[in-house]
Amino acid sequence: MGSRIQQIKQQPLFKKWDLAVYALLTALIAILFVVFVFGKEDPALTGIDVRFDSREEYAKDQPHTSRAVCGDYTNIKKHITLTERDYVVVVTHGHSFDYEVLAQTLDSPARYVGCMGSRRKTAVIRERLKAEAGISEAGISRLRAPIGIAIGAQTPAELAVSIAAELISVRAEL
Repeated sequence: MGSRIQQIKQQPLFKKWDLAVYALLTALIAILFVVFVFGKEDPALTGIDVRFDSREEYAKDQPHTSRAVCGDYTNIKKHITLTERDYVVVVTHGHSFDYEVLAQTLDSPARYVGCMGSRRKTAVIRERLKAEAGISEAGISRLRAPIGIAIGAQTPAELAVSIAAELISVRAEL
């Protein structure tokens, strides 16, 4: 198993994220809620309701995406409206972009808001959201970050399973 982890660690970062998001969203096909993915993922995925990215090459219509949006992360409300049946998964290509998306989604009625990242990164983003965006403690408490249920995940595929499990547990109100 250790050699497989070493192989994954040697892959370019974008391939690791693609694999994790691919496994996550493929697992969500049968679950009935709207998934908004902010950031890049594999174009062959199924189960994506809305893909939003600031980079045109990643925000293209794909066969298994209901809607693709290319827009500025600082003004996502111009392009989408979140409701109480929506699930927000933030996997952008930078901490500042994660912050911009979270600053706009934590005050939305979305049922779930989660962000990929280390504990350190998400702690910094939480503090910045309070200090700069004026997000209340109640709003901050809605943020699922780091995203996923603690199962000791070490590979992108295992991380995807932990994220899918978290989304399912929220849907099931566990």
